Amino acid sequence: MQAQARYVHQRSSVRPATGACWRQARSDHELAELILSNGFHGQACFRTTLTAEKALKGANLEPGGEPPQAQVLGQLVKMLAAEGRDGT
Repeated sequence: MQAQARYVHQRSSVRPATGACWRQARSDHELAELILSNGFHGQACFRTTLTAEKALKGANLEPGGEPPQAQVLGQLVKMLAAEGRDGT
């Protein structure tokens, strides 16, 4: 969790829905770090999963599609891979 969060791109051409997903992912990541620093490991893991889910949904939104309904991280990654993208 100490690694730099790199899921919020600093470019102005990001779609509003994508930016909203990535802002929420950043917020969830910051909350997960706070929770972890207070010793609540299980809750921090849960929040980190939400962080990844929102970041991946944002990455899937970027090319102009509808928000993915998937909530399984593996599905979201496969959706990106199917389009030839890696989420970065």
